[in-house]
Amino acid sequence: MGKEIGAKGGTAIAVPFDVTGPQAVQAGVARACVLFGRHLDVLIHNAGAQAGFGQGWSRTLAPGRWRAPVEINLFGGMNLVSAVADDMCEAGWGRIVQISSGSARAGSATGISLYGAAKSGVEGFIRHLSQELAPFGVTANTLARAAEQCRR
Repeated sequence: MGKEIGAKGGTAIAVPFDVTGPQAVQAGVARACVLFGRHLDVLIHNAGAQAGFGQGWSRTLAPGRWRAPVEINLFGGMNLVSAVADDMCEAGWGRIVQISSGSARAGSATGISLYGAAKSGVEGFIRHLSQELAPFGVTANTLARAAEQCRR
């Protein structure tokens, strides 16, 4: 992907870190800023986990497995926004894109209720965030497949 972006005149780098740790996120964003030589203009939160992570029927899923989907999807997004929003607002421009899922808006009998709940939280957060940041020239949006595509 970085080569494709470069071929079109843009710059992209990968800086891996754990989005569930606020300090790891701050350090990762700081590293990206050093590599770019400036603040970040665009944030795309698309963190993921291995298949089956946090999946299972909610009535039988052990409470110890409830936290992970929320940590990655909701708190991960919040940690990332916290690390970039001030610089974007000061610059008067920025783009925040949170990858979501149709499961945020439609129920499914596939054992993904915790994931769906986390994605619903993300969408609510981004809706409010979009209004908070708009006066500063920063947009915040979610991107997801249609709910009916997620049930297949």
